[in-house]
Amino acid sequence: MGPHGANRGGSCASHAWATAESKDRTTARRVFGRANAALAYDEGGVAKVKGVVVLNVRAFVIAREGREAWERVLAALAPEDRDVLAGAIPVGWYDMSTYERIHRALIDTLGGGDPAIMIALGRYAAEQDLKTIHRLFLRAANPAYVLERAAEYWARFQDSGTWSIVREAPDRVHATLAGWGSEDEATCVRLGGYIQRLFELVGARDVVVQRPRCRARGDDACVFAGAWR
Repeated sequence: MGPHGANRGGSCASHAWATAESKDRTTARRVFGRANAALAYDEGGVAKVKGVVVLNVRAFVIAREGREAWERVLAALAPEDRDVLAGAIPVGWYDMSTYERIHRALIDTLGGGDPAIMIALGRYAAEQDLKTIHRLFLRAANPAYVLERAAEYWARFQDSGTWSIVREAPDRVHATLAGWGSEDEATCVRLGGYIQRLFELVGARDVVVQRPRCRARGDDACVFAGAWR
């Protein structure tokens, strides 16, 4: 992960990517992320997230519920978190803990305490990204391929976490996110919703994304198992 603020938004050459493949008759495994991300986080680094990801929460709430609803979310936050949001810019980097507290405020104020609203937020974020960041992915025929490409972009928006993706079958993929700086299940639920919608947007049907393991539940990594038709 490296020192926070160093080489952010730079070229792929500055990211120390790790990519590996192994193949047998049925599976192909690929690893994506910063090679030293998990190590730096374990040594006490503070995980960061890109401002555009944080600001997607505001855009989602206003689009879905209106500006008054966003004011309610803000009112549920501590003053220091409101100050962060007031000055947030898409290219800035912000503490993961702030990002997680915003999610919790959303759940409490608009979700009735149910983290299911995070699925809707993740799906919204995927739609926005495929209009801009990942628009070329719409040409892809296979959801597993799209997930691999999204994983390659991961370090542009999160400075912790390494993806390991296994294509278990033509219609199934197993993705492990190790060393992520989040241990909040709501944030993981959001990511599951994001992956589900990403698959749908490239033509997959009957998409199911399960989360059999999660760091928030004491597991060593977050795992997403996707299946589709």
